[in-house]
Amino acid sequence: MGDSERRRRAGRWCRRDVDHGDRGSATVWTICILILLSGAAGWALLWASAQSTRHSAERAADSAALAAADAALRRLATQAGPDPCTSAARAAHAAGAELVSCGCFPLDCKVSVKRNLALFGAPAADVPALHGLGPFRAVSRAGHVGESESESAGDGGG
Repeated sequence: MGDSERRRRAGRWCRRDVDHGDRGSATVWTICILILLSGAAGWALLWASAQSTRHSAERAADSAALAAADAALRRLATQAGPDPCTSAARAAHAAGAELVSCGCFPLDCKVSVKRNLALFGAPAADVPALHGLGPFRAVSRAGHVGESESESAGDGGG
């Protein structure tokens, strides 16, 4: 059997005239879809982390305001005790936040705290792509409810 006969017989089993232009396109589409799904999952996790940090900042503000009001009440009752804003700073720090401002007028304390969004241990403010997700701020108030506030908290009728 000659060389040309072998090529002719082999050609029956291995056809080179078939168009293989679409070969591998399913793999490319699968990779594209997986990249899109991974990106969507990453943004969803980032959003969930941001929401959790925002709620944590609100809890820290509430805790700091209550600590300040408690210290203000103790100071008013005993004429001694810790400074309300120092107590608020300790409570905010214990909750993982930083006290930004604090003000107490006898029994009405208002505090503001901030908390950074942490991603893998690093604050999001240090990541250039996430610059807009800077620290989350929360304000809370604790103390006596005055007449003007109790009226506005009523049934709303006139």
